[in-house]
Amino acid sequence: MVELISFEEVLQKLKEHEIVATKQNGVVTFCSYIDGMVRCKQLHSTYKLSWKMFIELFSKETFYLYEKQNDEGINLEKDVEYYTWREKYQ
Repeated sequence: MVELISFEEVLQKLKEHEIVATKQNGVVTFCSYIDGMVRCKQLHSTYKLSWKMFIELFSKETFYLYEKQNDEGINLEKDVEYYTWREKYQ
């Protein structure tokens, strides 16, 4: 994940519908901007904040741009071949 330099950059990325993440006391929070609210998601909770409340609560935190990982490591042909072989010889 790429560290975002300033909180203004965090706000801009949210407006561009990107997902940003921060870590506080070992808890990772993912944030996105949907329908005029900032949606924050943690492991066991999800909540929505107004733009103003988000700024008040998170303006001092370090954020990272969340980059969705692709599935390049999975070779579907090999996967099918493996399960076909496994079913045949079990």
